[in-house]
Amino acid sequence: MDAAQLELQRLASGKSAKLNARKMKARIESKGAGAAASAAAAPSTSWAPRAPTEAGAGAGAQERRDGAGPAPVATSSGQGSVVVLEPPPPPYWDAATHRCGYVALIGRPNAGKSSLMNAVLGSKMSIVTHKAQTTRHRVRGISSEDDSQIIFLDTPGVFLNRSADNKMEDFMMESVTAATRDANAVVLVMDATTRPERGFEQLLQVKQKLAPTARALPQLLLLNKADLLHPEELGATFDAYVAWHRAEREATPGGGDPRDDVMHCSALQEVGTPELRRWIAAAMPLSPPLYPRDILGDQPEKFFVAEIVREKLFEYYHEEVPYACAVNVVRFLEQAEPGTSKKDVIECEIVAERDGHKGILIGAGGAALKRVSTAARKDIEAFLGRPVYLTVRVKVREKWRDKDVFLSEYGYKSAAQ
Repeated sequence: MDAAQLELQRLASGKSAKLNARKMKARIESKGAGAAASAAAAPSTSWAPRAPTEAGAGAGAQERRDGAGPAPVATSSGQGSVVVLEPPPPPYWDAATHRCGYVALIGRPNAGKSSLMNAVLGSKMSIVTHKAQTTRHRVRGISSEDDSQIIFLDTPGVFLNRSADNKMEDFMMESVTAATRDANAVVLVMDATTRPERGFEQLLQVKQKLAPTARALPQLLLLNKADLLHPEELGATFDAYVAWHRAEREATPGGGDPRDDVMHCSALQEVGTPELRRWIAAAMPLSPPLYPRDILGDQPEKFFVAEIVREKLFEYYHEEVPYACAVNVVRFLEQAEPGTSKKDVIECEIVAERDGHKGILIGAGGAALKRVSTAARKDIEAFLGRPVYLTVRVKVREKWRDKDVFLSEYGYKSAAQ
C-alpha cells in the first residue's frame, strides 16, 4: 500500500473526515518538496501529494507519476465516513506534440523587450515607460495555448558603456547571462530605426552576454518598432539585417541552428506578434506544460505592486532620480471582501540614494508623492482586481546601489544565487 493510499485510509477511518483532511493538508504543506521526493520511490502508477501552487491548486492537490494529469481528489460525502476518488480530468495537451520551454529576450535598453512580452501575453507583466533601462529583474511571463507553453524571460537592457564598479549594473548583466543559460531559444530584439551598420555593432556587443551554452541555440533576430519606418526603408533595413544575421550565424561553430530567422514587428501595434509566438513555440522542445494553464507569471503579487510603483517614478520624475530608487513592499495585508468596505492594506517605501532626491520625490507639501501614490493605487487595484489602501513613504539609504546588504534586501541578489 503506497503513501497516498495510507493517507486515504486514515482519512476514512477517523472521527471526522473534515478534521483529518485538514491534518492531511497540514502534513503535506509541512513536508513540501520532501513529501514529493519520498513518494517518488512508489510505483510509477501511484498517486503522490505535491506542494500547492500559486495558481490555487491547493495543498491537497495531487499528481500522477505517469504524467497523465492531476490525481483524483479525496472528498467527503458530508457524513464524515465516505471518501470518493474523483476521476482525473483529461489533460488539455497532447503528450506527442505539446512543446514547452524558456525563451530569453535580450537586447539594448529601450528596444521594446518588455512591450513585446506584454503584447504576446495580452497582459502587462513587465513595466513599460518611454525611458531606457527600466527593467532590472529577469521577469518571467507565461503564455499557454493548447499546443505549447512558452516561459518568457524578459531581461534588463544590455549596457554598451558600463559604469565602473557599479554593483547594480553587475547584477543586471548577470541576470541577462543567466537567462540565456536557462533558455531553449534566444530572441535578439533590435530597434528597427537603428541604422544597420550601428545595429550590427550593437548586436555583436549584446551577443557577448550570451552564456556559452546559448550560442548554439535557435536565435531569432527581431526588428521591433517596424511601424516607425516607411515600407521601402523597412524593406531595405530588413534585407541588410537578414544578410548580416545569416553570415554571422554561418560563422558560428556548427553553423548555427536551422531554425534561425529574422522577423520584424511592432509590439505597440501588435503587428507580427502572432508570428513571433509561432516561431518561439516551434523552437521549444517537446514537453508537457511546466505551469498551470491559467498562470501568466510566477512572481508573487508583492513583486508586481513594487514594479507598478517604480513605473510611476519613471513616469513622473526625470534624470537620475527614478534610476537611483528602489521600491520595497514592507506590508501586504489581504483583507478585501466583496460586498464590504474592507480593502487590502499595502505599505511601500521608496528608497532614495540621497537626501536631495528625497525632497524631489516628496515635492512641495507632499504633492509629488501624492500624485505617484494615487496613480500607483489605481493601477494596483486594476491589476489585483480588488480595492487597496496604499501608503507610500520615502527613506534614504546612501549609495544603496553599491552595497551588497541593501541590494540583497531589495531583491537584487546575484543571478548565480
